[in-house]
Amino acid sequence: MESGYKQEKSYYFDKAFDSNTTTIDVYQQALTPAIQNVINGFNSTILAYGMTGAGKTFTMFGDIYNSMGGIAMNPGIVSLVVRDLFQTFKKESENGFEFNIKLSYLEIYNEHARDLLTLNSEELMIIEDSRRGIMIPNLTEFAINTHEEVVKHIIQGNSRRIMASTNANQFSSRSHAIIQFTIEKRSKTKDIVDSFLQSKLCLVDLAGSERGADVVDQNKQ
Repeated sequence: MESGYKQEKSYYFDKAFDSNTTTIDVYQQALTPAIQNVINGFNSTILAYGMTGAGKTFTMFGDIYNSMGGIAMNPGIVSLVVRDLFQTFKKESENGFEFNIKLSYLEIYNEHARDLLTLNSEELMIIEDSRRGIMIPNLTEFAINTHEEVVKHIIQGNSRRIMASTNANQFSSRSHAIIQFTIEKRSKTKDIVDSFLQSKLCLVDLAGSERGADVVDQNKQ
């Protein structure tokens, strides 16, 4: 006879930061390896996880609305990643490589996915390809060349995210938002066969980790 008891699990962390740690500190000490991974053709994902009001969205986006297209005084993970990607592209260009980078932005809410960069987006289908991995066929991709272009698209996408009021946060993100950078790396040496490395970097702003039932109960109070 099965019981409702769930066995506790233990987790180990490589590093823990205190309340005095800035977003830049976290990025420099824990997340910079992700940049080199994607440059070398490996997929990487960065998640912001926690309860409503913990600061996930600010950690990911920072003071993006006041960045004026550049790096804000309080930059988020997204801005720091974009800055370092473009700097790395420039360095790698001197070593004989060229890069293309495309941006997508999607939302997952109640197990339904939609494109945040398309007005009145229909539900997207997520499929798994044996060769290319997880794919979203009709997801919009924009080629980007500057941080300013990234900011424009993110602000546009954020305006379409599903938000709701909770006791912890008046404007709480109730959906998962996934920024996806698709990066192609090619050798500048001309060859008969045009081969390239492709990788994806996903930056995910998760919804509050509290149970959905708790949020409903809070809204009824």
